[in-house]
Amino acid sequence: MSAAWQQEPGTVLIIGVAIIWSVTASLDKLGVITAPSIWVYFAVQRLAIGVASLAYILAISPRLLLLLRDHFWVLLAVSAMELAAVVFFLLAVQHLLVSYVVAIKRCNVLFSTLLGALIFRESVRSRLPYIFLMLLGMMLIVLEPGAHSFVQSHTR
Repeated sequence: MSAAWQQEPGTVLIIGVAIIWSVTASLDKLGVITAPSIWVYFAVQRLAIGVASLAYILAISPRLLLLLRDHFWVLLAVSAMELAAVVFFLLAVQHLLVSYVVAIKRCNVLFSTLLGALIFRESVRSRLPYIFLMLLGMMLIVLEPGAHSFVQSHTR
């Protein structure tokens, strides 16, 4: 019997994402406090992502750009929500400890799981106890008795 990570390549990929994200929240804070403004950092970050994505699409399959027009408004709406989330995240790390921001950000696991079940018909019932355990861990980090101020940070 082989492990799930051997059967499903998505498992290995998401572990890689988790490793990268474990570093990027702190790097985002560094970017926010060293850039002339949060908006400059945000623009440079999104420009780098956009240029890299466009170069990849043009190199691999330029026809994909034609498909964009078929779903443009849906993709624009989803992208606008993602951009708003990134801006709020960057504003939060500017004022709060990175560990708190990341812990609170993990609250999305419950909503993401429930939306996955509703929209994509994913089977999540057996995973709900683990999700609630993650939420409990987040609450223990954020609501730690006797902890230093929630807002201790390197703000300007």
